[in-house]
Amino acid sequence: MKKLLQKGCLIYLFLITCSSTFDLDEKVNGLSRITTGSSTITDETIKKLLAKISQMVGTSYDLSYEAVSWDKDELTLNGSIANTTIKDPSSFTTNTAHVNMSTLEFEVGISYKTLSILGHYDLYCDNEYIHLTGSDLFSIDIKDLDAKLYLKLKLNEEKKIRADDLSIDYNMVMKVDIKDLGHNKKVSDTLNELINYLLPSVITSTKEKVSEQVKAIALPKMQFLFNDMTLEQLILFINSIVDS
Repeated sequence: MKKLLQKGCLIYLFLITCSSTFDLDEKVNGLSRITTGSSTITDETIKKLLAKISQMVGTSYDLSYEAVSWDKDELTLNGSIANTTIKDPSSFTTNTAHVNMSTLEFEVGISYKTLSILGHYDLYCDNEYIHLTGSDLFSIDIKDLDAKLYLKLKLNEEKKIRADDLSIDYNMVMKVDIKDLGHNKKVSDTLNELINYLLPSVITSTKEKVSEQVKAIALPKMQFLFNDMTLEQLILFINSIVDS
């Protein structure tokens, strides 16, 4: 159960980060005092880029099917989420948009007052002490989310852009409601109460691992996005998005 909950949190955070990560890729081009031809790039470019991303994301964002499976240490766990939607993902406020072009380091900070995730879950958990199943709707309600993303780029010997490092940090208040856990309302209510009691410590204790997993997933995707661009090409590309 705890692993399924953590997986749900990871999925959510990855989605938020994916938006931020995409921003970063693009921001990378538009940051503090770089000049290409007659155009100068400033931190304001990042803010405009985030605004464009907000428009593209829209009022809802559908997540792909996600599953987790564990069958060792005398525990069998199979869980999945489907038909999952993030409500109002574009409702963020930009708190930080900064770049240091001399070191190719970028920082973005966004915040949400509220954010909701709705979907359907399936769960099978079994070991010597517990047998738990469930298949119904779930919701995650998030308040006061502050998320920060750090990105460092570098140029290789051919002067092509490479994503070198990425990390995230976040704070939030989260409440989970998983319907029909154990196919019994009293059991479900008790487990939800326990989950929500444990959530603050789970969020804090898993931050480092979440950041590592986001980095492992996001850096290759960003590299694909760069597609052997030079810094100048990337700047032009981002400016074309901002100005469109």
